[in-house]
Amino acid sequence: MPVSGMTAVAGDPIHASDRRLNVDQLALYAAKFVLHNGGYMEALMATLNVKNLPDELYKKLKARAKRERRSVAQGVTLLLSQAVEAPEPLSILDLKGLGKARWQGVDAADHVATERASWD
Repeated sequence: MPVSGMTAVAGDPIHASDRRLNVDQLALYAAKFVLHNGGYMEALMATLNVKNLPDELYKKLKARAKRERRSVAQGVTLLLSQAVEAPEPLSILDLKGLGKARWQGVDAADHVATERASWD
């Protein structure tokens, strides 16, 4: 019995009962599944089911996916992959020059003296 809707690139259906495939052959087949839109799909991908997803959140995900010309699943996968990526490390050097316009013409020593005087 062929695996539902999956066909190898060569056109031969993959049979669920075919135990003759070794790991290397399975990896080769997994990399060669062609979707109806010409894309490729890995056969050994996990499935995530989300229970109790609020309707409003689903509507927002669906609208975002439509704007980005993706399926909801592709959009959610992208969002999740971005969310779990390690953030780029921050550097103090990135702050150089920040607020320069605000302090232009202000004497730092006078400002500090004024602030300290207000503490008493």
